[in-house]
Amino acid sequence: MTAPANVPISADTPSQEVYSPAQIRHAYGVDQIELSNPSGVTFQGDGSGQTIAIIEQGNDPTVFQDLDVFDSNFGLTSSGPSLYQQYGQATRFLTVLNQNGQPTPLPATTSNGGLEEFALDVEWAHAIAPGAKILVVESNMYDVQHPNPVDPYDTQDFFHAVKYAGGVPGVSVMSMSYGFPDWAMPVPGTIYDGDLTAPGVTYVVSSGDQGAYVFNAEGQYTTIGLEYPAESPNVLAVGGTTLHNLDAQGDYPGTGPNGEIGWQFGSDTGLPYENADILASGGGISNYEPEPAYQRTVQQTGYREVPDVAFDADPATGTWAYDSADGWYVANGTSLATPCWAGLIAIVDQGLALQNHPSIDGATQTLPAIYRLPPTDFHDIVYGNNGYQAEVGYDLVTGRGSPIANQLVPDLINTFLVKVKGDPITASARVVFNGPVASFAINDPARVPANYTATINWGDGTPTTIGTILPNTSGGYDVVGQHVYSYVAPGTTFPVTVTLTDVTGYRTVGTGNAVVISSDLVYGRGVKIQMNARQQFAGEVATFTGYDPSNSVGDFSAVIAWGDGTYTKGMIMVDPSGGFEVWGTKTYSRAGTYRVWVTISGGSGAFVPDTVRVSASRPLVTQSARNHSGSHGLPNLLSVTKTEGSTHHHPILLGERGNQP
Repeated sequence: MTAPANVPISADTPSQEVYSPAQIRHAYGVDQIELSNPSGVTFQGDGSGQTIAIIEQGNDPTVFQDLDVFDSNFGLTSSGPSLYQQYGQATRFLTVLNQNGQPTPLPATTSNGGLEEFALDVEWAHAIAPGAKILVVESNMYDVQHPNPVDPYDTQDFFHAVKYAGGVPGVSVMSMSYGFPDWAMPVPGTIYDGDLTAPGVTYVVSSGDQGAYVFNAEGQYTTIGLEYPAESPNVLAVGGTTLHNLDAQGDYPGTGPNGEIGWQFGSDTGLPYENADILASGGGISNYEPEPAYQRTVQQTGYREVPDVAFDADPATGTWAYDSADGWYVANGTSLATPCWAGLIAIVDQGLALQNHPSIDGATQTLPAIYRLPPTDFHDIVYGNNGYQAEVGYDLVTGRGSPIANQLVPDLINTFLVKVKGDPITASARVVFNGPVASFAINDPARVPANYTATINWGDGTPTTIGTILPNTSGGYDVVGQHVYSYVAPGTTFPVTVTLTDVTGYRTVGTGNAVVISSDLVYGRGVKIQMNARQQFAGEVATFTGYDPSNSVGDFSAVIAWGDGTYTKGMIMVDPSGGFEVWGTKTYSRAGTYRVWVTISGGSGAFVPDTVRVSASRPLVTQSARNHSGSHGLPNLLSVTKTEGSTHHHPILLGERGNQP
């Protein structure tokens, strides 16, 4: 879509390239972002369900009307419906409050320059993420005539608004196109860092427009330094680029002198802007903030470096914006780049919400993840000088580069989605399975295994169990579980579902299959045995049931270990009450208690032979001697009574009814 017909281009700025939302969205791949839910249903990436908070100084009394004008003139594409037609009037999604969270009283009206700032922040956050709600929180204006000597820019009021906005339910990203020279802060560098850590909120801040410099007390840009809060390690600091030669559709021209370069000194010479010769992407090394862990892969200065990322910002390649006081004007600076990146983060949070994941924390999640993304998610800007030289990889002009949004957004989303991969399981019926049932990797820099719990649904109608999370050899983690499947037909498959839950309540599910090999293993029980020493015992020592109803006596064999080092073959007989019996013959030479094991083997047809041992957990005591007891117990411990011609026998028999193996 071309510029609105009523937009005059100043005669003294013929070299300016001014772009529409459709062109910028296409150049950076925003129009190609597609999101999905766990069922695979796709959605447009437009920030729906999210709220972008924008912090401003002073009040813009016409912000609603101005946004409606902007939306009526531009659409998401060059030929489709307008933003106004798609998303409605601004009152549907825009809210304005004072720094205390109240609709009245609002601060004094900001100056004309401030109105331009106000309008472009709102209009371009909306242009990138038109489905998101926007909450503008207005802080009080600082008193230019009577500045506070301790806090000349009234940062306390500004960060009061920041702190309020961070606590508003639904706010997932905050945009701040303001910066204060770090030397002018009440306590340089770090005093407000704690106000930039609200859970589930990413703070996006402009890096500044004077390159490596900040103004000094005399208003001269001769001091090397950074603006706050951009230098805080808790914010995503956004630098600027110059984006030449977009065509009418917004096709990206590549990087380099004829395409996108770092916004550098001299690029705006001749344009009607104050200090045009020293306009450039803000960047540099903090004098106060220590090097954050997430930057250790790109720098080793020991201090925070800025910016983290970049976006079109140069006035020579600006964008259209509108406010009632100034009409149409060219939006520019890192003040433009910042709400655009805030819109991208809102789309990331939208994608996470579709996967039932909460919005991400800026300091502990967004920033570390940005530095872990592959280089292919960014346009690597290698030209440009803001006092520092742009170079391959990270630099102090454009950070990691400008976004390839249709790759960056999905990759950033996937960083935080734990993908549980169900493992194929082979289990034997009536035998304890003990092993991995699923695996997953943790890419989220703010999470460790202790942050997760795992539950396992075994698919056979039994209650879920708790899984154990253990590291595996692939650098990820296994969910290990224990379970016993009942007898089923050979090859029966059960769906095994593993649910992983993190400390925020986010759940992700993985499903695998358990194939149960149902061999004709047996369930057996021992019987209680009593006998006299030096007298032969002949009788039943165990009972068992074959899992296959068609099993017969000839399908099984048994070996009896009598506990004194001797073994005999058992005789398999049909149990009149159902199943089978094992009979054996034995004479002990002396009295005592013996642990008897019966090993039953069997296999027929398609069944896999296996062995079950039947044993008891502790001995059984009796007061009389018998050659054979038909009661069902475990021949685990056998007691033999010494006989010396007396008719009175006092055996001690230890053990009790056996347990299912």
